[in-house]
Amino acid sequence: MCVFAVALPLLSGLAPPASAKDHFLVVAGGQEAAKNQVSLEKNVLFFRNVLADAAAPGADLTEYFSSGNADIPSVQFESGDAKVPPANGYMARLFGSTRYLNLQYRRHTLGEVDGITSAANLNGWFDDRKESLETGDRVIIYVTAHGGNGRDKSKPENTRIFLWNRQSIDVRAFQTNIKKLSPDVEVIMVMAQCYSGGFAHSIFNETDADAGDFERPVCGFFATVSSRESAGCTPDINEENYDEFSSHFWAAIRGETRMGKPVANCDLDGNGQISFDEAYAYTILTSQNIDIPMKTSGAFLRERSRFREDDGKAGAQLLKQQTGYAQTLELAEPVERAILEGLSGPLGLSGDSRYATVERAAAAIEKKRADLKKQDDDKKQTADGHRNAIRDTLLGRWPDLANLMTPQSVSLVSESADEFVKAVEGHPRLKAWNKIQKEREAIDEERFKLEKQWARCIRFLRAHNNVVLAENLRHLGDVDDLARFEGIRKAEGGGIGEIRAQ
Repeated sequence: MCVFAVALPLLSGLAPPASAKDHFLVVAGGQEAAKNQVSLEKNVLFFRNVLADAAAPGADLTEYFSSGNADIPSVQFESGDAKVPPANGYMARLFGSTRYLNLQYRRHTLGEVDGITSAANLNGWFDDRKESLETGDRVIIYVTAHGGNGRDKSKPENTRIFLWNRQSIDVRAFQTNIKKLSPDVEVIMVMAQCYSGGFAHSIFNETDADAGDFERPVCGFFATVSSRESAGCTPDINEENYDEFSSHFWAAIRGETRMGKPVANCDLDGNGQISFDEAYAYTILTSQNIDIPMKTSGAFLRERSRFREDDGKAGAQLLKQQTGYAQTLELAEPVERAILEGLSGPLGLSGDSRYATVERAAAAIEKKRADLKKQDDDKKQTADGHRNAIRDTLLGRWPDLANLMTPQSVSLVSESADEFVKAVEGHPRLKAWNKIQKEREAIDEERFKLEKQWARCIRFLRAHNNVVLAENLRHLGDVDDLARFEGIRKAEGGGIGEIRAQ
């Protein structure tokens, strides 16, 4: 079982005072009931267990969850007992949408939370603590919600967290709140929402590296890069099926999964403690999803370091992107080394040219996915032809189906359901339509499987790049950049625990 982590020194390198405390802020839930999947609620419950096992006494915990304490059915779930009647299923497939068809809603089971997820509550949380937080205190922010890309295409890293009632808060607004705190207070983010990687750029002013460094000690770990959706949000009530970033991350910190199974081999540096960084590595190696996790130190390296260019330009002392694996592994810190070695097996890698091998594999996977998409597009045209033929026949018999809310249309999924089902199932093109739809589903499953393989390739390439860029940053010789990088890495090496390193 994993040993619980302890916190490492602050970015300043000074040991925190004995009275230092951790302050936890949980931002959870969807922006509306239809987006508030039960997995988001269960993530909050799991995080409570993590804190109960590992947090320092006196830790301050604030939880904002979707609709707060309103007595409304706001949590979406899928029950195995819920059966969609055939008439409703056919009506949805032919004339409407199957989205949300087999889902139900209930009030959340978290008990009393601190309020709804709103910009006002988040702003107020930072206002309330800007005077009370002291040197050595840390703010640990856990976001298990939905996210969106940036509204301004010229600032793609300024991504958003969606809040209740379709509100949102972006990276820049988050930075404005962090500025309210003392510069001696660390902020650590663990974010699982789509496009969460934009928040890795909170280390730069206005998310823009050209605008300089954001002068606050912040670091974080994110489910995926700023341009991609992440895995995880599901109405499935079976937690054993959950394969999302924060489930693995907190399992490593806690020492056991949400199902109570022990988690081993997390202590990568052998110091008897599990750090955030080690939990991040465990997540990359364990999750089987489409995520491309990232952390703040990686975002910093991609902006402040570079690879050698074999074009006669200055920088011959720098390493090239496709540096040999043996040299890269020798330079790697324990976390990156574990990722590279841990992914080499599943990717079938050996020898010194692993970077180039993975690049080729990723490109081949992308081509396969593109070919499958073309196949699906072709099949969709055929499927639409079958569907439209069935629809036309039904509309000829029941013209009221032009509007699904007419009394006649409603009756076809209630008192006249048998007649409607018989008409659909008696259509000569239904069998062909069902067949091609199953073929499309198989293509979609294969494309999804390939995307997960592709994501694993990209995880390897990014870990390799992090090692090479870190070494090149040292050769570039910018003292301020190097100090900032080392400070971020120290903060990423912290964790949750009763003991704080001196």
